[in-house]
Amino acid sequence: MTRFLAAIIMLGLFACSPDKKEQKQKVETAIYAVKGSINEYQKDSLQFLEVEYYNDDGLLEQKDFFTSERKIKGYEKYSYKNGSKNYYRSEYFDGSDSLLSYYKHHYNEKKLRASSSAYRGANDEFLRIERYYYDDKGNRTAREIRTTENEVQRRFDFTFDKYGNEKEMKVSNAEGKQLFKEFYEITKKNKDNEWMEKWGFVGNTPNSYRKRTWVD
Repeated sequence: MTRFLAAIIMLGLFACSPDKKEQKQKVETAIYAVKGSINEYQKDSLQFLEVEYYNDDGLLEQKDFFTSERKIKGYEKYSYKNGSKNYYRSEYFDGSDSLLSYYKHHYNEKKLRASSSAYRGANDEFLRIERYYYDDKGNRTAREIRTTENEVQRRFDFTFDKYGNEKEMKVSNAEGKQLFKEFYEITKKNKDNEWMEKWGFVGNTPNSYRKRTWVD
């Protein structure tokens, strides 16, 4: 289960988080494995680490991805134009600074990202489509990975508490069959009621521990 969780994290699940109310310029999000039983458990080894960098205007400029050994796996850089607060393009590089892929991002009338198109960096080959869905509060309730023919391959569904914190994540395949489901118990928040630490459970079994740190 841990390997599967790490794999879906690399698909960008952190992107479903709501906008931060308290501006920070560096945000670190770590996910750990868990050891122990249902009644007594604790965090174990690091599985994944992501670091986001924001400019003085609060715009995301770069996101770094690290392995469980804290070695750089890759990074994504974001581009803006015409004074927009929404990035229109991003580029993903590996740890050796080689461009692996790039993305074109599209927004709806509410300026929420509606879809992204992915292309191979070496030859501009069209790779896949991602579509996003939201509730009335702007929380991203679903994310779909689609083929170049616009057919669903994977779907991620999310539910939120009244503060916009993610409560549950469900992953389904192309046929709509559930592959994975995890719900979250938040154990630490900041002054804006945004989660800083939380535990993930599969059924009654503790499965993951997440910690988010904002650095000035």
